[in-house]
Amino acid sequence: MRRRTLKRLGVATVACATLLGALLLVVRETYGWVFPVASSSMAPTLRPGDWVFVRYARGVPDMHDVVVLAEPDGGATIKRVAALPEDRVVVDVAGDLRVDNVLRDPAEGWPAPTVLFDASLRSIGEAWSHGQGDDARMLLDPWTRTTPAGTDEVWRLDGTLVPTDSDLGLLRFRERIDDGWLEPTGERVAGVVAVHDAVVEFEARVGSPGGVLRVQLVEQGDVFDALVLVRGEGEPSGVYLRQRDLPGPTAGRLPRFLAVGEADVPVGRWFDVRFANVDNHLRLELDGQAFDASYGERNTRHPASPSSLPYSAGERIGVGASRITLDVRGLRVLRDLHYVRAGTFGVDAPLQLGPDEIFVLGDASRGSRDSRQRGPIPVRQVVGRAEAVVWPPRRARGL
Repeated sequence: MRRRTLKRLGVATVACATLLGALLLVVRETYGWVFPVASSSMAPTLRPGDWVFVRYARGVPDMHDVVVLAEPDGGATIKRVAALPEDRVVVDVAGDLRVDNVLRDPAEGWPAPTVLFDASLRSIGEAWSHGQGDDARMLLDPWTRTTPAGTDEVWRLDGTLVPTDSDLGLLRFRERIDDGWLEPTGERVAGVVAVHDAVVEFEARVGSPGGVLRVQLVEQGDVFDALVLVRGEGEPSGVYLRQRDLPGPTAGRLPRFLAVGEADVPVGRWFDVRFANVDNHLRLELDGQAFDASYGERNTRHPASPSSLPYSAGERIGVGASRITLDVRGLRVLRDLHYVRAGTFGVDAPLQLGPDEIFVLGDASRGSRDSRQRGPIPVRQVVGRAEAVVWPPRRARGL
C-alpha cells in the first residue's frame, strides 16, 4: 500500500513538473521572459544582479518605458525611452532633456525622483544644520531634538524667537545634491555631478496659528520659497510661491510671487508637506492640496557660476517657520534624473529622430552608453517592456 502511494505521488510530481515546464515554455515563447541586468547604467532603478520580467511588445513603446533592446551582435541592453519617433531631442547644459525644444510637462509622468536622504534610514542630525542664520541679533538656536537621536527623530522649532523671513528659522540640508543615491541600508552613494532639480518631503505639525511655515529650495541663482500663513482651523491659510535672488552683492531683483492661493492647514496634528522644483516647475503639496507654478525657460545665473555654465552649490534646502512652533519628522530629500553631456548625438545640437527611431538613455547617466553615443535606436530593436524586478526577493517590485 505504501509503495503504491509513493508511486502515485511520484507520477503526480512528474506530471506537475511537466505541466509547469510546458506552461513556462508557452509564456516564454508568447508573452515574456526574465532578463538579467549586467551593468549599472540604470542604477539605482536597476542594479547588476537584478532579474526583470520583460513583456514582449513590438512597435513604438511609450515615453519613459524601460525597454530591452536586441543588439546586432545577439546581446541585449536595457534603457529608458526618452524620445519618440519624429521628436527633436537635446540634452541641455543644465542636464535636462528637451523634446521639441520644450522641457517635459510635469503632468505627463516621469520616473520617481531618486532618494538622497531619508530620515527613516539616517538621523536628521547627521545631515541637517540649524541655528545659523542671517540675523546677527539672534544668538540662540531655536531648534531642539525632542526625541532620542535615531531614525525616528522629531525636531522642534520655537519660531516665536524667529523674525519673519530670517534664515535662522531654517533647518538646512548640508549635503551636496548630486547624481548619487541612498542605499536601502542607509549608506549614501556619493555622486560626481551636481544635480539642479530637487524635492523635499516631510511631516509637519504647527502648534498654533498666526505665523508662517516656510520651505525653501535653491537652484543656481534662484531662491524659491513656499510660504504658508497659518490662520488656524476653519479659516483658509494663505499660500505663496515666491522667487528671489540669492543674497549677495549681485542680488538686484525684487522678489516676485509666482502663485498665490489658500489651503486648509491643520493645527495641532501631523500633515504631509512636499515641495518640488523639477524642470523649472514648482509644486507644493500640503495635506493633499497642490499648488503649481512655472518660472520660465532658464534659471538665474549663480553669482559664482563660471561663464554661462549652470552652477548650484551650498545648502540648497531649508525647512522652518516664524512666529509659531513647528515640529518636523520624516524628512526626505530627492533629486531628479540628470543627464551628462557626453557623446555626440543630441548633445551639442538637437537631434531629429526619424519615423522609426527612438532615443534611449540610462538613469545612471555618467556610466551609461546610450543614444548620446550610439545615436537613434531603430524601433525594430525593441524586444519588450520591463515590467517588474523578480529577483532578488528583497528588491522585487513593479517598474
